[in-house]
Formats: sequence, structure tokens, C-alpha cells
Amino acid sequence: MFSMPVGTLLSMEDVLMKEQAVLESYFHSLACFAYDKAKETVERERDVAHKAHQTTWILNSMLTALSQFAAIEKNYTSLLFLVPKGFLRKDSSLKTIYETLRGEFRRLEERSTGGLTPSSSPSVTPTPSFYSPSPPTPVASPSSTAGSLVGTPVSSSTGSIHSNYLPGIVGHSAVGNSPQSGMDVLEKFVGHLCGQLFHFICARLSIMHFYEKMYTMSSNRFMKYKELIPGITEIVNRSQRLFHHPLLSPLKSAFGFECRSLLKLLEAQVQIQQLQFLPALLSLYDAHSHLGSWASTMIPKAESRRLSCVVISRPVSMPALYRWLFHLKSTLVAKFTLYFHDILSKQTTPLEMKNICFKTSTDLYQKLLSYHRRSDALFVALVFDTHGLENYKGPGYHHPNKLVEPPKGLDSYPTIVCYPAVI
Repeated sequence: MFSMPVGTLLSMEDVLMKEQAVLESYFHSLACFAYDKAKETVERERDVAHKAHQTTWILNSMLTALSQFAAIEKNYTSLLFLVPKGFLRKDSSLKTIYETLRGEFRRLEERSTGGLTPSSSPSVTPTPSFYSPSPPTPVASPSSTAGSLVGTPVSSSTGSIHSNYLPGIVGHSAVGNSPQSGMDVLEKFVGHLCGQLFHFICARLSIMHFYEKMYTMSSNRFMKYKELIPGITEIVNRSQRLFHHPLLSPLKSAFGFECRSLLKLLEAQVQIQQLQFLPALLSLYDAHSHLGSWASTMIPKAESRRLSCVVISRPVSMPALYRWLFHLKSTLVAKFTLYFHDILSKQTTPLEMKNICFKTSTDLYQKLLSYHRRSDALFVALVFDTHGLENYKGPGYHHPNKLVEPPKGLDSYPTIVCYPAVI
């Protein structure tokens, strides 16, 4: 039960609309990398509702968990989990905090579905990384905030709650008739949302493990990118079926852009290594599109003002995770430009090709020319080994039905790029 002073009595529809706006703002801020704003949003709502006695134990616990969730999401996008750990230090890693918070969301889900109330539920010892406040003193009230976390408006004519935001809840079309019915709806909704967040944290832990695997592999002399593709593909496919709650759609979109961008970049790396011109080009284009969509839809519009027809915008600070993915894409574009330099040069003028190479993050072709001048070599060339490749047809675009005999002898080592072109 929860209390609401008579002087501040709100209709159920007003309460639902208010809490819907709070949660929508929270998850949108998370997706926009505005983690401090998201944390402040739920903490302010929790404190205001607690002072006005317009909250419940389970709602208080979820808002506290969401505050902690915003803080660790900020650390995640800063890539702090890849920082080396000190010897004999306390285990305060980001992964441990995620696992603790995952357990808290599971606990809230189980208690809500089990119909437990603060008075009948066993006491829980708070952990250092998470604290659940004690429930407020229950006071009888004629009103209810049963839909305080419902993510959709209530029909003004019937007062029913949209089924998309309360799946599996039937027979609560008149949730405001009694405090107990309102409590049931609230607990079921909180449990469902916490269950969705539980699956999201599971997906987050999976992608963190994948980044750690990449970090470990990078210490080797030769990194086997092809072995990474099945892992990230599985994460992408599995996450499409999970955390599908409408309120989590901004968070799911951001997670999808991140994983699909990484998948396409890894595919482009493997395809460039195998001199697959068209597949690599398409993978780079897809990665560029995903990163661009992520930036345009998940970053809040910069405040701007016009002075003499000139727009002056405040730059948006991108987190380290996005910058790393963007830098990886730029590096692969530079590598693609070098490997297929001869093919691309035939489509434009030498001056324009030089300008295109100059605009890449690293002008690898110019570095090759500089090395040729310093070494006083006759020529500098990159040679490709075709052994072990199936259906190799050479660099550039080839019709799918074109039959090409496998290279033999010295033809098995074609030249990728050569300066000056003496062979």
C-alpha cells in the first residue's frame, strides 16, 4: 500500500501521464549518452514521490536501480572496463557492478510476480554497489499510483491501460477503483520492466566479454578477425528477441547500432584482407550508415543560434566507445583505399585521387611513397598470397557468373599496389 495526501490527490490518468514522461525521458537520455541527466531524472522523481507519499517499496527500489544503471552505463561507454586492474585491489570492476544490478532486477521481477509485499518479503542486505531504500510506512489512501510507470497514456474515457505496456495483465480496466488493484497492476508492470532490463544487462555483459576478447587478441602478432565474427553475430541475433518493451526502444536502438556497426566493421576487415572489393565496400557503407544513424538519432540536437546567417552550434561530446568505432571505420577506409588504389585510380583523375587519399584518416599511399624515397629502393610493392582462398578472381568487381581459373605459380602472388609501376 502507499499513501497520497488528499490535498495532492491526482487522477489516475494524470499520474500515468506524469510517470510515463519520467521514464520516457530517462531512457531517451540514456540512449543520447546524457547519463547524468538520466540519473538526475529518476533520483528527483524518487525523492519527490517519497516526500509526497506517492510511491511504493517496489517503485522506490526500481528507481534506485535505474539511478545505479545510468552511472554504470556511463562508465561502459567510457570503456573503463578495459582499464588494467591493480594487484590485490578490491573487486569493484564494472562487470561485477553489472552482475549485482542484474541480480537486483531479477529479485524485483520475482517478488512482483510472486505477489510479495514489503511486509511479507524477507529482508535483504544491501551491497556496496547497490542500496534499496526501506519501504515507506503504509497509509490507507483512496487513490493509487498503480500506473505510475506505465509507458502509455490512459484512455480518458475508460481509464484502461494499453496492453503494449502491461503485457499479460488482464482485468484491470478500472485500476483506480481500489488501492489493492492499483498495487497489483504496479507490481506486475515493474516486474515486467525489470525482467526486460535483466535481459538487457545480460546482453551488455556479452558485448563486454566480446570487447575483452578483442583486447586480449590484439596482443598477438596476428589478430584473427574471422574468429570474432560468429560471436558478435550471435549477440546481434539474440538481442533482437530480447528487451522488447516499448519504453526500452531507444536503448535497444542504441545497442543495435553499436553491435551492427562492429559486426560490419569486422566483416569489412576480413573482406579487405581477402581482396573482396564489392563485399568490403558494402560492409563499410553499412557500418558508416549505422554509425551515422546512431549519431543523428541518439545525440540530442545541439543548441544553436544564428548570427548574420551563420549557424554556431555547441559541439556534442561523444563517448569513447563511439569514437573508437568511428576511428576503426576511418582506419578501414584508409586501408581499403590503399589495397584498391589501382582500381579506384581508374575511376577518376590523378589529382582527385590524391585529394581522396589525403582526406582519409591516414594517407597510407603517401606513406608508401615517402618510404620509397627514404629507402632509395627500385620500387615498393604489396604482394597478396592467394593460397587457401576459394573462388579468388582478383581485385575489383567481377560478375558472379564469371568463371576464373585459380592462379598458379607466381600468379598466386599478385601485386596489390606498386610504386612506381615497374612490374
